[in-house]
Parts: sequence; C-alpha cells; structure tokens
Amino acid sequence: MIFFFSGTGNSLYVARDIANKQQDTVISIAECIQHNHFTFTLEEGETVGFSFPIYFWGMPTIVAEFVRKLVLENFKNTYCYVVYNCGGSIGNTDKKFSQLMSGKGHPVTAHFSVFMPDNYILLMDLLTPADEIPPLLYRTDKRLVAINKTISQRSASTIKLHRKPFASLSAAIMHPYYLKHRSVQPFHTTDACTACGICAKACPYGSITLIDGKPVWDGECTQCLACLHRCPERASQYGNKTYNRGRYLNPNVY
Repeated sequence: MIFFFSGTGNSLYVARDIANKQQDTVISIAECIQHNHFTFTLEEGETVGFSFPIYFWGMPTIVAEFVRKLVLENFKNTYCYVVYNCGGSIGNTDKKFSQLMSGKGHPVTAHFSVFMPDNYILLMDLLTPADEIPPLLYRTDKRLVAINKTISQRSASTIKLHRKPFASLSAAIMHPYYLKHRSVQPFHTTDACTACGICAKACPYGSITLIDGKPVWDGECTQCLACLHRCPERASQYGNKTYNRGRYLNPNVY
C-alpha cells in the first residue's frame, strides 16, 4: 500500500507510477483523515510507501497528523519507504519522518526525493516557468525508474536526496512559520466563481462549504492550495496576493 497526499497532483503522480510498477494500491491520506480511517492490516511481504510534498522544509500538517494516528497491524520486517516531492530542498523531513515512524515501531527502510514544479504562491510567484515543466517532469520519470528498481530489490537507500546546505537550520526557522500561518480567513472568491464546488471537493480537510452558492472557508488548513490551483475560473484567491500569480496542476494527473 502507498499512502499519498497531494494538492496539485505531483505526489499523486509519483504514487501512481510506483503502484503501477509494483502492482500496489494507492490510499489517500486526505480521505483517511476525513473518514477517521487509521488502522490497516498488512499482508505477509507487503510493502508500505508514502508520497507527499515538502512544505517549508518539513511535513504538511495533515501528513504529520495521519502518521501520528496510523496503526499498521502485522508490521514485521516490513519494507517501508518514503518519496518526498520538493521544489528545492527536503530540509530534515526524512529525519523527522523516521522519528515519527520509529516511535511507533515502524522503521523506515528507504528515503527518496523527486524535484518537481514549485506551486506555493502565497509568498511569491515561485512557479516553474511553463517551458521548463515538461523537461522537469521528464527528469522525474527517469528518477522514478531508479526509485522503482530500488523498491523492487527491497534495498535500503537514499537516492541523492535533495537537501541544501544548512537544512536543519532552514527547517528550524521556516517550518514553524508555516505551522503558525495557516489561517483560512484570507481565502475568498471573486465574481468569476460559478459555484462549481471543485474547491470544496479538493479540500483535504473538508473545510470549504458552499453557502448560498459561494464557497466559504472555515476550519483546518494544511496550505496545499488545491482550492486555488484547481479552480477552473481562477476565482479562488488568498487575500490580494494571488490575483496575478500563476496556477499549476500536474499535466499527467489533471
């Protein structure tokens, strides 16, 4: 089984690729959270994988919450791996994730990372230029070949993790900022909103509801920005910051 969390499709694409190559199944972390489903029973020889993005050199809150509540029955000598999807650096997420899992008696065997288009548009327009996206995704496919080979061999590995200098310091400074700045208050829609409901369906926490035909944000936010990126009319906005900033969806998923 491969647990994934994805706002714009990058980590879902990775999970699907590995599932196809390993004849495995993908499980949505967001759906598990929404349905309070945290207990899974492993079959003999079954592997456990995770695929999720890096937020501010660390784990998305929804992933950390899921792992803390996760119960894997029959976890014994199980091959467990993680694929981190980042736009620059994974920080020290591999160490934090290993600590969470080891504390539950589930050691992680292998860590991998893939470099994919950056799509966090709240601070600045960090999107990868459109003409650079196809070659970047091509390099991801090549990297996934090596990752799949390692998983098939059940090898302990860290295939050239994307980690910039001073990773721990960067994570210590930047990730707390992310944890403290996840208010849903700035979210709103423009008059371009057609009340299609895509943003509500996309929200992993189910924190968006349609009231009088318009989306209203109220509740937990992990800052995946799926509501912004998946809006077909670009009507979903965050304060006045995102009006002129790009949008991104993985072209192989959406």
